[in-house]
Amino acid sequence: MKHKKTIVEHKDSPFNKVPLITKLTSDGHVSLTKDSLTVTKQGEKRKEKITKQQYLNLLHAIFDIRL
Repeated sequence: MKHKKTIVEHKDSPFNKVPLITKLTSDGHVSLTKDSLTVTKQGEKRKEKITKQQYLNLLHAIFDIRL
């Protein structure tokens, strides 16, 4: 449990600064922040900057979340 506390509370942790959502896929994972979409497939990572509207669209399309 110590690692979870570090991720959530430590001032240097990159995971507690901005909203971040990640989903495992059959061949990798997808991560979304308000500024970027990162797709990792079969070990290859692709990261792209996104707009606020793209963020909202991707949040719904990939994670089935509506704000």
